[in-house]
Amino acid sequence: MVLLQADKIGLAFGERKILTAASLAIGEKERIGMVGRNGSGKSTFLKCLTGELIPDSGTVFLPNGVSLGYLEQLPDYPVGTTIWDVIMASFSQILEQRGQLRELERQLAAGGPNLDQVLEQYAHVSQAYELANGYVCEAMARRILLGLGFVEGQFKQPWAAFSGGEKTRLNLGCLLAKEPPLLLLDEPTNNLDVDAVEWLEGYLTTYSGAILVVSHDRMFLDRVANRIVELRDGCLNSYPGNYSNYLKLK
Repeated sequence: MVLLQADKIGLAFGERKILTAASLAIGEKERIGMVGRNGSGKSTFLKCLTGELIPDSGTVFLPNGVSLGYLEQLPDYPVGTTIWDVIMASFSQILEQRGQLRELERQLAAGGPNLDQVLEQYAHVSQAYELANGYVCEAMARRILLGLGFVEGQFKQPWAAFSGGEKTRLNLGCLLAKEPPLLLLDEPTNNLDVDAVEWLEGYLTTYSGAILVVSHDRMFLDRVANRIVELRDGCLNSYPGNYSNYLKLK
């Protein structure tokens, strides 16, 4: 199944043509590394895929039900919001289902004439909650925070107390926690130490969805990517395998 189809994307800033006829199809579970010279338009292409930029020509198609996740600019949070609050907000649908289950449990305990209807609704919500890994979302949040270099003692510290690099890491963690079917990452290893990069490599190689990642880290692309696309002269050329294989084929 094709998760995203970009066909002949063209975009110019004034007289400068950035993209001319960039095309890309992304299939399920693909791990695509995007490479190219600085200023070749890699980040611009990602923004066209997300809708942040509207191309001058070409089309981007996502099938119904397919969502993509993109590492956006740092958001603002209310005063006092902790990094645990931030990461758990990524599980908003699960937390909403959890609240529904508690309310239904209260209704079941109280009894009443609509007990069969409440039981049926409880079974439906409970199944959806389990399929969404609701019982392990706290464990997943902890695993992501620890993997990205945070320690338990920081979980209850306010977001505002962290540096820009730490906030960027947390923003990446929130994106990973949402587990979209298609993940777009622009230089995700920036602001990560060696241990966190190794953890991210392991996380992405077992990720259930598809990934398109822009990176200059050749070792990272060797370990993560199973296809490389090179953006050159406004167009994309595709090479099977990891970065080392791309160099040999090129």
